[in-house]
Amino acid sequence: MRNGKDYYEILGVPRNASQEEIKRAFWELAKKWHPDRVPPEKKKEAEEKFKEINEAYQVLSDPEKRKIYDMYGEAGLKGNFGEQYTTTYNFTNFDEFVKQVFGEDLFGFASDILDEFFGIGRERTKTQRKRKGVAEEKQKIILELTLKDIYQDEDVEREITVEKRNICPRCDGVGQVEVDTCKRCGGKGMIGFTRGFFSFSQTCPECKGYGRKMTTCSNCKGRGFTSKIENIKVKIPRGIREGDILSYGNIDFVVRIIPDPRFVIQGDDLISEITVDALSAILGDEVQFILPDGREMKVKIPEGTDSGTILRLKDAGLPRKDRKRGNMYLKVKISSPKNLTQEEKEELKKLKERIEKRTKYH
Repeated sequence: MRNGKDYYEILGVPRNASQEEIKRAFWELAKKWHPDRVPPEKKKEAEEKFKEINEAYQVLSDPEKRKIYDMYGEAGLKGNFGEQYTTTYNFTNFDEFVKQVFGEDLFGFASDILDEFFGIGRERTKTQRKRKGVAEEKQKIILELTLKDIYQDEDVEREITVEKRNICPRCDGVGQVEVDTCKRCGGKGMIGFTRGFFSFSQTCPECKGYGRKMTTCSNCKGRGFTSKIENIKVKIPRGIREGDILSYGNIDFVVRIIPDPRFVIQGDDLISEITVDALSAILGDEVQFILPDGREMKVKIPEGTDSGTILRLKDAGLPRKDRKRGNMYLKVKISSPKNLTQEEKEELKKLKERIEKRTKYH
């Protein structure tokens, strides 16, 4: 068992849990332990529990952090390869927590979740319910890059085929057109109701807050935009990272790095493993290692290297914008020789006996 916290146990999920299972487990625990939702006498306990739950979620919800944790445990996130991954939440209320952790669009809108959770209608204005037009909001497209793409020393250019969107001129990006005043709310977009001594208002379920009866726009089929296929040449600059945005007109390309089976990215550094045969580890040697771009590099293995030793390859990490590079860290994995002849086995036995005899009296 690895030292440190067991994040899977904290969230109550198996080690092979999917991202959906992890998110759902975190959401259920967060609802239970958020300090804003417990009695005053349990607030201190809830704060500690919530901090632990959040720490586990921040690691397991991130593929790169989770990969490091699975390989090296909590220590791998702290001391060996860089600074500890930490994220602190200091929310004044549960509403802010939902929006900042899950984003505005979780299951539609964060406020929709809160409406359902607390069982109380929240007043929304027509402008809040109205969808923004494409002209008002940039089109975001995920740009997937490989580790090889971002390992290059120089800028590279790639041609991307995209569906470019333009605001629908008929519905002005709403996706619907008005046909008549809503009879249920009288055009106000809100309806009132009472519970006991209290009065509440909520979005009109008939017109969805518009105040008028709506019908699907025939020009854009309800999408709010028209589109056409275009090829765009995108420049991939040296030093680009996960989450970076490349802007081209009204299109923002959001960079996503496809996980590599051999390497873990940590900032500017790369983490991997190198397999060394037992004799090379004992005597010292030079071993070939394949870099992300396919080039071979000779790695010096010091005499007497143990399994688990971390070797640092200076300037073999990711390129940076300042023309420098990060480092690469290789964890040594020692392999035993296979298919030895009887003569070779006898030789090794004799060598083992001589070493044991020598070390016994020293």
